[in-house]
Amino acid sequence: MKDFLKTQLRIRPWVATGVFFLIFLGIGLAAFQDYGVHWDEYNNQKFGRRWADYSATVLRTGSLDTPLPKYKRHDLTHGPAFEVFLSAVADLFKLKDSRDVILMRHLCVFLLFYIGVGFFYLLCRKHFQSSWLALLGCIFLVLSQRIFADAFYNSVDIPFLVFFIIGIFTLLNFLDKKTFLTAAAHALVCAILMNIRLMGLFLSFLSIIFFGLEVTRMPSVSDKMAGLRAFVGWLLLFGILAVLFNPFLWTDPFGRLSVLVSSAVNFNKGPGVHYLGTHFTFGKMPWHYALVWIPVSTPIMYEFLFLGGMTATVMSFFGSSTVSYVAKRNSILFLSCFFLPLVVAAGKIYNGWRHIYFIYPFLLVLAIIGLQYMWEKSRLVVRAMLIIGVVFGLLDTAFFILSVFVAMIRIIEIPVKNLR
Repeated sequence: MKDFLKTQLRIRPWVATGVFFLIFLGIGLAAFQDYGVHWDEYNNQKFGRRWADYSATVLRTGSLDTPLPKYKRHDLTHGPAFEVFLSAVADLFKLKDSRDVILMRHLCVFLLFYIGVGFFYLLCRKHFQSSWLALLGCIFLVLSQRIFADAFYNSVDIPFLVFFIIGIFTLLNFLDKKTFLTAAAHALVCAILMNIRLMGLFLSFLSIIFFGLEVTRMPSVSDKMAGLRAFVGWLLLFGILAVLFNPFLWTDPFGRLSVLVSSAVNFNKGPGVHYLGTHFTFGKMPWHYALVWIPVSTPIMYEFLFLGGMTATVMSFFGSSTVSYVAKRNSILFLSCFFLPLVVAAGKIYNGWRHIYFIYPFLLVLAIIGLQYMWEKSRLVVRAMLIIGVVFGLLDTAFFILSVFVAMIRIIEIPVKNLR
């Protein structure tokens, strides 16, 4: 597949990649003002302000005796890292008007998503060893109507998705090169991720499991000891940064971490959901809720390729496959990133599947694996059909996003003019 792209496209991949990211940036900067306010907007703002003010007071006085803010359920289900950053940006630019604050937040969320797409490119290029396939993965991610819309206003789930992408990229670097630098980069991302949602501990869990597997493959005792030193460095730095980035943990890290874990495990409050003709109360959601929501809100072409990727991944573990150990390891990691959160979150999510958006990039990676597999196993006619199917699928999704955006602008145009 990558050989075909290299020979048939008459431009260099870095040129195409640069053009894509310039166009994407231009669209984002033109569109971020036109998105509305979601229902958690002011809760998130107040949440960030509480912990930003507390942090500022502690830093100013140099005392941890500063009384904690009166925390709420929101404080126990979210980490403050990104919201404190947004509050700091508002203070830096002296933004007081609510409209200015919201537009700033929309812009910051989009710019973070833009960075996340860039890291997704690096992740795909590292795995596929192809700039063209990496670019195709980025196009898939941007042309995902559900993700594209949230990328302008969702200040919790989109940052979590972005840092999960970065976290998997730094994990692969850490597994390949067990140095203090790769360990420090991965520890930093793990700590930020945990302090956006406690579910970020899932990345640390994966890191421990996959690093343990790597150690068993090291040929000599000296290599194992060097690897273990890097692992201990990662673990210590992760623990320090995880506490540093969450003011709630400052005075009693272990005690308050147990409060957060207990709150996450026993969380049983939330809005009721009307699903498949039945009203469900939170805590009694059916296990298949996400398994229905994801397919109905994901482009069909991606789903078809994803099934192909699943087949290719399973086939790589049987017979006389020429797939390398690293490719198999990465595939297992991608499968774990997609399926394990589905199992953990079964019956515990609501309002669509925004709480587990972070698994979506790995659906797309598996979709590219499927495209590559079907291409290699097909003849000319089937390959032509694949090209047509992918192009048509992308155009269809792009048209859908554009049509919804235009319709939204027309709906709000008259009220906005009246307000002015």
